[in-house]
Amino acid sequence: MTITYQLTEDDLLLNQLYAASKSASLKKRRQYMRWFFAIVYIGFGLFVLQNGDWIFGSSVCIVGILWYFLYPLYAKRSHTNHYKKFIRENQSNLIGQETELTIGDDYIFAKDAVSESKINLSAVIKLVELKECIIISMQSSTILIPKKYIKDMAQLKEIFHLKAVQFVDDSLWKWK
Repeated sequence: MTITYQLTEDDLLLNQLYAASKSASLKKRRQYMRWFFAIVYIGFGLFVLQNGDWIFGSSVCIVGILWYFLYPLYAKRSHTNHYKKFIRENQSNLIGQETELTIGDDYIFAKDAVSESKINLSAVIKLVELKECIIISMQSSTILIPKKYIKDMAQLKEIFHLKAVQFVDDSLWKWK
């Protein structure tokens, strides 16, 4: 099976955001930031309320409550912008570059304008299906294939199924 495709900035962004959403340390850090500042603001507001300044104290408490509910929106936007900048600085050479991927019985052969690589199918850990692309995950890297370039999705899944590669259907995944 041969697939020829070109990646866009949106494809690369989707890959980065998906990887980030599955990172335990990033999830933990986002939860920590959400709770820490909310508790600090509310705690300080309650302290000020006890000292008799009702207007300032209640305002600080409201800021803490707003922080808790609005931080996820801020973090989503902030991380998206961070990864867009990362892609522009470090992966811009991949955008628009034609890549030819040949998936055989025992290997994946990838060829682009700069390099060629041959990967044993036994090195593939999982095949992830997102709404717009397929991610072939290996121990230290991934191969990203936009779905619009895949002519026979069933054949692709069958090749990896025969090699007992884990299939993950995250087609409903959304960056939060």
